[in-house]
Amino acid sequence: MRLATLVLFIILALPGFARAEINVVTSIKPLALLLADLGGDQVTVTTLVPNAGSIHHYSMRVSDRVAVANADLVVLVGAGLEPFMGKLSGIGKDKLLRMDLLVGVETHGLEGDGDEHHHDGHIDPHLWLSPTNSAMLAEAISQRLISLLPEQRGAFEKRFQTVLAEQHRLTDGVNLPAGVDYFAYHNAFTYLLHPFGITLQGVLTNANESRVGMRSLYRIKQAVQGASKACVLVQSNARDVSEKILGKVNFADIDVLADQREYTSYSDYLAAMLRAIADC
Repeated sequence: MRLATLVLFIILALPGFARAEINVVTSIKPLALLLADLGGDQVTVTTLVPNAGSIHHYSMRVSDRVAVANADLVVLVGAGLEPFMGKLSGIGKDKLLRMDLLVGVETHGLEGDGDEHHHDGHIDPHLWLSPTNSAMLAEAISQRLISLLPEQRGAFEKRFQTVLAEQHRLTDGVNLPAGVDYFAYHNAFTYLLHPFGITLQGVLTNANESRVGMRSLYRIKQAVQGASKACVLVQSNARDVSEKILGKVNFADIDVLADQREYTSYSDYLAAMLRAIADC
């Protein structure tokens, strides 16, 4: 027993031995993927909303509250996406990182009005779908990790540069077909398309994700069916209802919460979304 303990102590003391020294809690899988890429073995990530869970109806468990209390860093999207976090107190500014509060973050209104200056509660909270926003968050996370574990600065900076380079490779390499009119189930996809200069021509649901009026649906259906090339972006669980409304058209299935399959990294998740649009 003593020998085993001694061996373990020696292993842990070896230079370069990777130990998870920072506990991070985040709300959704896309942010967890980004955190894992940036933190590596120095970070343990706990994701609150489980796969296939609804963030709109999620309630925190006792274990979630314990995880938040014990976390060194809590990373959230903000903009009203995580109402269940509002009941928690005692999370200091040094422990909390909100995506919506980053300086220069791109935001869009709930009705897709394109105005980038909105009060909290009127912002579409799907900020992470924007590659530009995700790059900003990656930098902010990297800086927080460095402040928590300064002796790992070199490793954290290298990981951030790798994440950034991979994202640029993916976005710069997107080859979207010309002459396509893009529609969507929800205005959230504005974040994903905006960096490529694409504007949605119509959406099937309004701000609270209920269907728009029958007249609007009819106009959108006519526009989709009348376009020479049309692509409709839908989140995976909305494909069936979208087909019932629009009929047989080209769809791009977007795994918004990264919970429909396993991803090896954030870049793998981003690549899947961009590939779905390019192949539409």
